[in-house]
Amino acid sequence: MMKKLLVLLVTVSMVLSVVGCSPNYDENNALIQSKMDEVVSLEQEVVAWYSDNGYLEGDAAIEMQPIVDQLNQQVEDVKGVQKDMLDSGGYSDEQTTKTMEGLDTMITTYKDLIASFSEDGVNVPRLSAKYNELLDILIEVTSLAEANGWINDEAFVTEYNAASEYTNIVSADLLNPASIDEAYSALLSDSLDEMILFWQDYAVVVSEPYAGN
Repeated sequence: MMKKLLVLLVTVSMVLSVVGCSPNYDENNALIQSKMDEVVSLEQEVVAWYSDNGYLEGDAAIEMQPIVDQLNQQVEDVKGVQKDMLDSGGYSDEQTTKTMEGLDTMITTYKDLIASFSEDGVNVPRLSAKYNELLDILIEVTSLAEANGWINDEAFVTEYNAASEYTNIVSADLLNPASIDEAYSALLSDSLDEMILFWQDYAVVVSEPYAGN
């Protein structure tokens, strides 16, 4: 995804090369505005995906936020060029052709990037929700275990310590979502599901007094 974003930054720069003054052509201006609206909408969708999937938080943001900021700025620059052109009278036929080519390239690149999101199969918010569900169950189990004497059971303590170590590993991964690829995402999702079911069953067990008391 990093490479795709960098390609997109280069693509945006193509549109910034259009300069000059021209007569007012309403049809040309309307065509450019239509393309600009699509570009802005797609750019917002891209940024929202990176934000919603945790790439602009924690350690991942150190690498990704500057690139997203640059992408936002370049789109603003393109909009600035459009404003300058309209203020000077509008787009000539030649300028319209060149600008449309650049905007079409941007749109295609954005769409390709958005399509890759579903291909990657990584949904950090979904993984985070499962992780939080597991934490809630472990908190419940801890409370029940303490109340009913299960903290004296060696097998329980071993299982609980393993679960704590597991949650620490998952937490570190979720703080660096850029490191989660499709294969690991699927493995992690299945693993969290298994852990949730296991500890839900264990909650039932520790809800009864420990027999060793």
